[in-house]
Amino acid sequence: MPLDIRSAGQRRQVAMWLRVAVSAFSASGSFGGTPLLIGERFVFLHVPKAAGKSLSRYMIEAWPGRVHGYVAPGQMLELREVARPGVTLEVTYGHEDMAQTQVLLGQRGRRIEDMAAVFACVRNPYDIIVSTYCFMRRTFKNNSHKRFFKLAKNLDFEGFCTQFEPRNITAWLTLHGKRPPNLRLIRFESLEADLSAIATEYGFNPAALPHLNRTDHDHYSGYIRSATCERAIYEKYRYLFDCGFYQREAVG
Repeated sequence: MPLDIRSAGQRRQVAMWLRVAVSAFSASGSFGGTPLLIGERFVFLHVPKAAGKSLSRYMIEAWPGRVHGYVAPGQMLELREVARPGVTLEVTYGHEDMAQTQVLLGQRGRRIEDMAAVFACVRNPYDIIVSTYCFMRRTFKNNSHKRFFKLAKNLDFEGFCTQFEPRNITAWLTLHGKRPPNLRLIRFESLEADLSAIATEYGFNPAALPHLNRTDHDHYSGYIRSATCERAIYEKYRYLFDCGFYQREAVG
């Protein structure tokens, strides 16, 4: 079912929002987007560097009923492979956050609060930033014009940690400063177990979890070797630590 935008004014509003989002994301020099999925009962928000591609494919196969995916150009071909009847994929920015998702749902006469569940995956912040650093160094050739890719290429890990500026993770986990009651978090560290639990709870169809876009690197403890580095990571992902999702580790 295509996005329902009835008036010219609504079309201009969404088009302007998408242009602003793409411009801001490009200026940051961060990595490319992956899908936002809206189903009949569920929403999946992709937090960067948290198994987004794998989970998107899983949700498309597992969710019953219609699914509308807002996907970045680079992911269109991948997701078409698993797009069954009732799945519509639309090229857009990718990495839409909670507020942007509320806008898109509003164009369909719905709200985040109306959904049975909103799924998002969280990951250990130490692992996120190591994975980001290694990914950007590995893919620098195709992203050499982007600021943070340049930093990853030219700086050691500690230098990258102090200068890297990710978007605040609360953008994907909160709405108007609060976590929605229907937000269900999946942990990167226990993907299989968490997916099995929510599949049983919500009656998902059987589906296998693919493992896509892995960034191979050593354990994060081999990269985070100073208190300065650890503090920089804490400041960037303070929300995950302060809410008790992950514990800080003593370094140095």
